[in-house]
Amino acid sequence: MSWNNVIPAELLLGSLTLTSKRVENPEVTIPDVLLTDCSIKYSIEGQYSVTAANADHPAFAELRRCLSSQGLIEIPPYPCWNGDTVVKPFRFNGVQLSPGDTFYCAAAWRCRFDLKKKGI
Repeated sequence: MSWNNVIPAELLLGSLTLTSKRVENPEVTIPDVLLTDCSIKYSIEGQYSVTAANADHPAFAELRRCLSSQGLIEIPPYPCWNGDTVVKPFRFNGVQLSPGDTFYCAAAWRCRFDLKKKGI
């Protein structure tokens, strides 16, 4: 092999452009056991105990943040249940979602999937 036929790596890397390809209709899945809410309970000095409003399972909450950062859903700037809006189409646990659809909280998705399994 002759060095005359070699291109320096710096020249190759300098001319290389890497771009990630966006999947047009990604499939997003999460196990059904994580489609639940969690009660928030706390006490102060063992005397004052509160069971506050429920919150999404932490894994589902992280999925929501990920979907938002990928531009698939929009989370409103104010706290609300079932207020997320689908921005780009994707499939969620086998359900096709389109722009404008509601992306529900974990407990609402669980109810929807349970009803689907029962044929309702």
